[in-house]
Amino acid sequence: MGRSLAILIAAASALVVAGLVVGILAVRQPEATFPQGTPEATVAQYLRLRQSGNVEEAYALTSMQFANRPMDLAAFRSQNSHWGQTAHRVTMASSKTTGDQATVAVAVATFEPDFLGGDSTARETFNLVRQSGSWRITSPTGLY
Repeated sequence: MGRSLAILIAAASALVVAGLVVGILAVRQPEATFPQGTPEATVAQYLRLRQSGNVEEAYALTSMQFANRPMDLAAFRSQNSHWGQTAHRVTMASSKTTGDQATVAVAVATFEPDFLGGDSTARETFNLVRQSGSWRITSPTGLY
């Protein structure tokens, strides 16, 4: 019984270490760059700010005037402050611009070491509107 428990603990430890290694490698991949002033660059900056915990700066890249679910900074902070506590890798999937409106679809991979693998990927589409020459995100204002 003691030997089985030791093997189980060793296997669980190996899974945790493997999850940490995958998370670290994924986060360390070089960031994609996008031309300044584009919807893609706005979404990338928004997600970088959220990942680093700069929720107020991320909020400045949104436009609550056109949002489907308007929220003030306090509500935005409450909804988004935890996002940077988990490692994420974001991949741009597609984008489309029509006049002063744009959509940018991304795949967000989340890395949380646990005994069941912990990795998950979700697709999210951001809607943007151009205001005074700058792109602002109108939805989604928060990610899970």
